[in-house]
Amino acid sequence: IRLRYRSDWGPTVFLTSQKPDGGFGGNFEYRIPQRRLKPDASGWWEVEVPLSEFECVKACEKRGFSLDANSISKILVSIEEGKRLQIESVSVTPGPEFPIK
Repeated sequence: IRLRYRSDWGPTVFLTSQKPDGGFGGNFEYRIPQRRLKPDASGWWEVEVPLSEFECVKACEKRGFSLDANSISKILVSIEEGKRLQIESVSVTPGPEFPIK
């Protein structure tokens, strides 16, 4: 997942997934560590997060969900209350294990 944004705080990216049979496949999140990144000259932050970095949200943790073999049905980007967030783009790029044919 690639995200280009402006913010005064590190956003959280949430994924909702579906199992191959269409059933609910779990919710996952990745909290972007804003302090370790640097914006470009125009103030935009850009981060690429491999799916392997996403963790199951606490509410689903004990249900054994995994992103393996699931499809992503929703991508949400959230920020703490009172913080600002402007999103320029969100994209999904297949990794080497899933080449586009």
